Amino acid sequence: MSWFQNPFFEDYQGNWVLGDRQQSLTFKCPRNAGRGETLVVSWQPPTPVYNFAGNDVDGNSRDTLQIRTAFNTNIRQYATMDVVGTAPTLLSAATTSDEVVAALNSDVAFTAMFTALIQTNTGDNSIPEGTRVVMIRSNFDATRMKFYIVNGRAEEALQFNGRAGVSELPTYFSRHEVNQWDDFADSTGMIVPLDTVANTVDLNVVNNAVNFKGVSLNFDGTVIQDDYELLRGRSGIFNFQSITLSNTAGAIERIGEIVEFPAGAVVGDLGRKITYVYAGNADTNLQPTQTTEEPYTLEAGDLVTP
Repeated sequence: MSWFQNPFFEDYQGNWVLGDRQQSLTFKCPRNAGRGETLVVSWQPPTPVYNFAGNDVDGNSRDTLQIRTAFNTNIRQYATMDVVGTAPTLLSAATTSDEVVAALNSDVAFTAMFTALIQTNTGDNSIPEGTRVVMIRSNFDATRMKFYIVNGRAEEALQFNGRAGVSELPTYFSRHEVNQWDDFADSTGMIVPLDTVANTVDLNVVNNAVNFKGVSLNFDGTVIQDDYELLRGRSGIFNFQSITLSNTAGAIERIGEIVEFPAGAVVGDLGRKITYVYAGNADTNLQPTQTTEEPYTLEAGDLVTP
């Protein structure tokens, strides 16, 4: 799995420290541009109301907003809160922004940690000016509690994560998932894994991902690249070789040519061609008498994969 979401306020930046630190690579999952340290804002306006009836695309009830919280973040554990409101103030089929706020604030577990309120939009390229959207604000300072909204369920309608960063990262960085704090001492617990194969909610999160301005990133969650592809030819430590054997009449096969290139390189990238020359065709001539190395522009037939 290589797709991740960052629902938090800070950018996630992972460094792949390799043998040569000059070749260390950085991978980034941008912050949630639709929130602050202690608050989140809905990026889906009511049209004219919200519909929390039925189930989300994975079959979970849309009448529940799921929030995960971690107190005194050195505890390194998140607890899940299901917010449904208190009858008769509930998330229902036809619910205005004000009714969503009332439903959230009627939930005892929610109000112990958060306050819901209305924010009037002042003009965004995707939300008309004057639109009343839902805001959730933490009752605690950011140093005391971290929280994020879980995808799916009521979040499918409200889109508190509508501007959350989405990126494809090497699987190594799964150690920094929100659920891995207890498993790795260096875990930052900053990114949420997205299973685009088994989870349609996650697939939609990737497919609908936008940048901080609301412009589509045109991701395709059905495409999951191998880790080496994410290198995109940027590392000189992980190298692939396409080897051609020479088989002159009467001689055994020997290496005649090697095209070498960094893992993840594509057609048109720079590679290296190594050519071997042997003295005569005798089977005993196994050692080359000449080796040359030269810059080489990769062609389609040169690329090999694991």
